[in-house]
Formats: sequence, structure tokens, C-alpha cells
Amino acid sequence: MVEPRDVRVVECAFEYLSDLVGTSEEELRGRFKPDPPTDMPGVFVHAISTAKNRDRISNAFEMIFLQDGETLASSSLSDLLCAFDPNAFLETYRSDEHNLLEQFRNRYDLDSNLRKMSVPVQIAKSIVSIAEFLVQFENISKFKKYISAFYDNDATRPALPLVLKEEIHGFGYALACDFLKEVGYDKYGKPDRHVKEILFGLNLCEEDATDFRCQQSIVRIADNSGVTPYVVDKLFYCIGSGRCFEGESTGRRSEDFIRFCANRM
Repeated sequence: MVEPRDVRVVECAFEYLSDLVGTSEEELRGRFKPDPPTDMPGVFVHAISTAKNRDRISNAFEMIFLQDGETLASSSLSDLLCAFDPNAFLETYRSDEHNLLEQFRNRYDLDSNLRKMSVPVQIAKSIVSIAEFLVQFENISKFKKYISAFYDNDATRPALPLVLKEEIHGFGYALACDFLKEVGYDKYGKPDRHVKEILFGLNLCEEDATDFRCQQSIVRIADNSGVTPYVVDKLFYCIGSGRCFEGESTGRRSEDFIRFCANRM
């Protein structure tokens, strides 16, 4: 049974965001599509990009590892990480984050006594675990086949982020969903704090719900509204974070959007 509130909140989100950024709903729909990688180095890059978003360390990561205007794929990390080839990386560093950390220290002039929870240490652990997970896939077709074994079944799809959470250092359930949606699996959304603020504020999900349950709410809203969970995620994230398109900022609008919706639902 279709829940009218779910349908209405997506309609409201399109209306609100279209007015906010000065574009049409049709254009938003066109832009809210994943851009999946075409090879395993691309998957490696996406996974690292996801890992750096844990615990709000993204800014520190970019200050250390990226020069102005650089992307992760074009940065000096490409050389250090063997052009993001998981096999070559593991052969070079022998699955040891300490070897990678030593290269970080030399290249980026880092302190020799890094704290256990420092950004370089945590990123090194994440990168090694990502490579160890990805090396089992000979090519991207094998990677996609593995993902599809979970993704193509409604009953097992929610379990895949739980697997990634255990396999990759620093991935929680929400980050695992984020990685999957950005490598092309649009039946996932990322239940981050911006998305959850809207879910909770409009009583679309229980306030004490886990990320797992919040993700299920995103899926329910999407299914009832005839869009993908990826689209629901992007609508709520853009509104909540104020970061919609590259170089554009609209300010955080969760509270204003919740009032906007409440008057129309």
C-alpha cells in the first residue's frame, strides 16, 4: 500500500530544491544519477573517497593529501598507491599500513609520531583494507557479479553494506551505502545526519532508528514515490547540507524544508 506522506515529501523536495537552486525538476532528475567507475582502479578511488568522509575528516584529508584544484584520482596519491591498482598496491606495501605511512611521512612531511587516531593513520588502515577487499576481483565484471549476488535480491540487498562494514576499516553502515550508491547501485541511499534530520523531522522514521532502519525508510519512500533511493538521498542531502552541485552552496535548509513540508502534508 502506497503511503501518501512518502509521495508528498518527494514532491515537496523536488519543488523546494528546484526553487532553491533555480532549475527544473526535470534537470534535477537528470543530474541525480550515479557515475559508476569502469575499472577496478576507479572502484578503488571511489572507496577511498568514501573512507575519507568518516567522522568528518574530509577537510583534514584534503589539506594533507590534495593540492588546490586536485581530485583524488589526479593527486600525488596516484603515484603512491600504484595508480590505484589493488594488486600492485598490495605487492608494493605487503598489506602493511606502516609501510604506507612511511611513504606518507616522506611525501607530505608528516610528524614521525602520528597519533593512532590521526587522519593519516586512519586513512592508511582504510586504504590497505580496501585493497585487500578489492584484490579478490580480477576485473570489474567480477566485482559487479559479486555485488549483484546481494543487490539483485530484495531480501539480501540490505545485508551487503553490513559485509562492507566488516571488510573495510572505517566504513560504517551509512558509508558502505554511500560507496555502493556512488559506484552505480542506486537502490541505496546514505542515511547520514542531513538525511536523518529530515526523516526524523517529518516523522518518516523513528528517531531512535539505526542507520540500517533509516536506509529501509529511504527505500520505502523511494518505492512509494516512483524514484530510486539514490534520488531520495540526493534530494534530502542537497537540502540538508546546502552542498548540491559542485561549487554551489545554498546553506543548510533542513529546518526550513521541514516547515515547508509540514504545511503541505
